[in-house]
Amino acid sequence: RPRRTTALGLTNDSARASQQRCCILARVPLFIDIHRRIEGLTPDAVHAAHQQDLAVQAQFGVRFVRYWYDERTGKVFCLSEAPNAEAVAQVHRHAHGLAADEIVEVTEGT
Repeated sequence: RPRRTTALGLTNDSARASQQRCCILARVPLFIDIHRRIEGLTPDAVHAAHQQDLAVQAQFGVRFVRYWYDERTGKVFCLSEAPNAEAVAQVHRHAHGLAADEIVEVTEGT
């Protein structure tokens, strides 16, 4: 079959491969991990731990997206994209040692 070029200058084959990569990336599971009662929790401490996570996340195929915390209760919540829950746990273990109490796979609503 003839090779055609799309409006973006891609051949049919390269356009199809690009579309497949996009679809594969869109299916990366999302996880929320919960850390309960972290002693001495401060905004600076949470930020520092998050930076440590970001520094090693790629080694485990994880991408931390966002985090939230409650300084009063010592709770921290982290949203990440990862192949599985164990990869999320490994990042925390290697980055700073603050293991999550719970890691939950979630689905984003529309």
